[in-house]
Amino acid sequence: MALHFKLKSAYLNEKANPNMTLAMIAEISRLDDQTLIWINQYMTRWPLLDKSIAWVLTANIIKFVPMLAAGCGLWFAKTLKQASNRRILIESLLASIAALAIGRTLALMLPFRDRPFVRPELHFVTTLKPVLRSWSSFPSDHAVLAFALAASLFRISPKVGMWALFHATVIICLPRLYFGLHHPTDLIAGAFIGILTISMFSRSHVFNPVTNYLLRIENKYPGAFYAISFFVLYNIGEMFVSFRFVANYVFHALELMILP
Repeated sequence: MALHFKLKSAYLNEKANPNMTLAMIAEISRLDDQTLIWINQYMTRWPLLDKSIAWVLTANIIKFVPMLAAGCGLWFAKTLKQASNRRILIESLLASIAALAIGRTLALMLPFRDRPFVRPELHFVTTLKPVLRSWSSFPSDHAVLAFALAASLFRISPKVGMWALFHATVIICLPRLYFGLHHPTDLIAGAFIGILTISMFSRSHVFNPVTNYLLRIENKYPGAFYAISFFVLYNIGEMFVSFRFVANYVFHALELMILP
């Protein structure tokens, strides 16, 4: 009863003060900026560290590939749950792609957010060539996909899943924060979208028809199945860089056609 009263009071207070939401957003943005400024103080202090993090940031082989390799290991593992694990892996891969689509749609629909390294008020120092200026910072596509894959692995093996969550945080997300490609809330929101999408789709079984069809293809035409799987995993491993390049080109073309 007391908790209900407190929640109701908080709701009424927020309704009475419409500026409360704006104040909360401003406070979150302030914490974002403070975190970025604190991290950026270490840029150029240790050149070897900068080069190492820059390599982690750009080396696809160390970002998504280890998690995909772990998934392949679980796929081929001879266990009593192999059939169930394979079904979960296919469902989770489809859900991960759906999560990425959801994140990209939100980035296009929500107000555009500049990346930290292009915001003049932050005076952000970076040793990398600025990229992705035309892509909104919120939410982070990398965080969406990384945590979706990690949550997928967690469904089969909690131990592998915990490692994947650590990998997603340290190897994929932190370098993007260090070089000012994302604000902290971009990454947090992306992680939330990725994990929530996997959780929702795993409960709804909406991909069951597609999963059943793909499993039949794997059983009847294994060569075609694994050839297509390699193509899909390769593109995930490089974060769909080829498709993103084409999308960026199309975006600029449409922008030139629309703007006077």
